Amino acid sequence: MRVRDQLDAAAALHGVEPVASAVGVVPGRPEIVALRHEGKPEGALVDVAEECRVVEASEADLVWRLILPDDEIRCPCRRV
Repeated sequence: MRVRDQLDAAAALHGVEPVASAVGVVPGRPEIVALRHEGKPEGALVDVAEECRVVEASEADLVWRLILPDDEIRCPCRRV
C-alpha cells in the first residue's frame, strides 16, 4: 500500500466516530516506555509518540532538527 493511500484512509476516518469526538493526548514518558515493550504493532508508535513530545516541548527544536541537515536552507548563523 502506498503512503498516499494510507494517509487518505486516515483522513477519511477523521470524521467517523469514535475518532471524530476523541480528545488528543500526548503520552507521557511512562506510557512511551510501556508502549516500547509491547512489540509490534504497538511498538511502532513509539517513534511517533516521541515526535509528538518533541513538538509539544519545543516547536523551535523540532524545526532546527528538521532543517539543520539541509545545507541549502540551514541558517549560516548556527553551526553544529
